[in-house]
Amino acid sequence: MKFCVTDTEQFGSTDCGDIIERCCGQQYDLSHPEEAKQYAAAGGLMKCTNVVQTTTIAAGILDEAGVKAGAV
Repeated sequence: MKFCVTDTEQFGSTDCGDIIERCCGQQYDLSHPEEAKQYAAAGGLMKCTNVVQTTTIAAGILDEAGVKAGAV
């Protein structure tokens, strides 16, 4: 739970579409080729990679501390 709260505080949500909107200025339907191109042009891949890296690092720290994901 605390992990989700931290993500929400840092990225505005735990929902990928909401995070993309916050990072890139709008939501994109990546199943549509034109919107996927717009997402890429807006730097979406790099921005989302940074979000994933941040949350992965945090998850690793929790794991090393012996905290179970559901217990946080």
